[in-house]
Amino acid sequence: MEAWYLRIVLNFQKKWLEESDEAEKIIIGKCAYKASLSTNLTCVTLLFISALLYLLTSVALLPSS
Repeated sequence: MEAWYLRIVLNFQKKWLEESDEAEKIIIGKCAYKASLSTNLTCVTLLFISALLYLLTSVALLPSS
């Protein structure tokens, strides 16, 4: 992406967060926490699936030496 586009997007997000009231900031925090939990759960689930796939079929995500 262009550098100017990233500056516009980041400045908009920073300004929007500064102009939010306390209730909106609490909602943003709760949503960020839920997103973090779901991302962690997804990563752990995919780790277990890839481990089982390796044990059952000897197919690995990374090459072994």
